[in-house]
Amino acid sequence: MPIRSLLLGLIAVSAIVILGIFLQSLLMPKPEQQVAAPPKQVLVAAADMPHGRLMRPEDVRWQSVDRLPAAAVANALATQVGGPTQVDAHSLGDSVGAITRRDLAAGEVLLSTDVVKPGDRDFIPAVLTPGFRAVTVSVSTLSGSAGLIYPGDHVDLILAQSFHDAVIPLGHRSVGENIAQNLRVLAIDHYTQAGIVSNNNNEPQMRNSARTVTLEASPEVAVKIEVASDLGKLSLILRSLDAAGGSPVNENTTIWAEDTSKALGQISKLTPDPDANKPTPVQATAHQVVVYRGDQVGHAGAPAN
Repeated sequence: MPIRSLLLGLIAVSAIVILGIFLQSLLMPKPEQQVAAPPKQVLVAAADMPHGRLMRPEDVRWQSVDRLPAAAVANALATQVGGPTQVDAHSLGDSVGAITRRDLAAGEVLLSTDVVKPGDRDFIPAVLTPGFRAVTVSVSTLSGSAGLIYPGDHVDLILAQSFHDAVIPLGHRSVGENIAQNLRVLAIDHYTQAGIVSNNNNEPQMRNSARTVTLEASPEVAVKIEVASDLGKLSLILRSLDAAGGSPVNENTTIWAEDTSKALGQISKLTPDPDANKPTPVQATAHQVVVYRGDQVGHAGAPAN
């Protein structure tokens, strides 16, 4: 009897174990039903990108690392696991506004050495057009278009001068000149992230504390700007996005005080000529010199003393 009970117990335990294994096999997902891990993606050029290109979200796209060189994946500019293939400013992070160091072909992986990011030490030299120079001018909130100018905008540079010599006519004691046109703004203070200032947490600080503006200019214009900074007050005038629109402006435009204020022009006409009250100089009388040569007597003119 005990042996029979023991056998029945073993049979029952075995049945329970077999049933547990069977149920576990039913609950386990089949290999083809297991969820695959999201693929790793890297940034590649969406189209051909030339050297010196300001990188925008539409210039790049995410691509799976499958069949990509391992070295390129290891040194990629940016990576992500899964996620959308579309690129936006948020997914680019600090790479928004970066400048390409070399020509890139469509589909080529962007390496960390292929771009210069805003804030990098060599960002400004990379942004400069070949043959051009970066020149920095001091501005105030008002002379900098009240904080409405951002890196990447194009501006004209106005020089305003005042003369205090009483000999100069009243209407010509102040003058403004358009000394340079269509200059690209490279930086405002140390902010260089062209095109994404609106997403910068420091925008209010940049608006209220701008003290310097760095402009791109030819070597001759750069020297001209440096000289102008010692002559008077420099102001920036924001240009329209349509470079060809509007009336053509003469680069050497000069506007005098009397051209701006009609009242000042009228006063200038009423002001007596400072030379009018000056005494007329008396014309010197020529002296005669008598010359004796033997028995001949002659006369010769001598210069007045």
